[in-house]
Amino acid sequence: QANLQYFDTLRIKTDAALLLAYTIRLLPEGVWLKDLNVRYGSDDQVTMDISGYVYAENSNKQLRLVNGLVEVLRSSKELSRYLSGVQLMSMQRQDINGVPVTYFLITCS
Repeated sequence: QANLQYFDTLRIKTDAALLLAYTIRLLPEGVWLKDLNVRYGSDDQVTMDISGYVYAENSNKQLRLVNGLVEVLRSSKELSRYLSGVQLMSMQRQDINGVPVTYFLITCS
């Protein structure tokens, strides 16, 4: 009986592939993803965490690219069908193999 209850809560249909496809199309040049995680709450509320890096020769442009990505995600009609809010959780400059980049974490819910 307990084993059957597990299957009652198992999610069969997910929109994760659509969310990934929509998000990838919105990425500006110079942005690459590290992780994209889609979670469903008990009330079918979708939460998507996006982390990645931005590179541009001008480090100030890196910050503008991250802020621009947040705005593009907020204004996306496709994503708004699943998500109602977009928040920049963190942004920090890092160095990867001697190349200055900006790391970001964005949460959409």
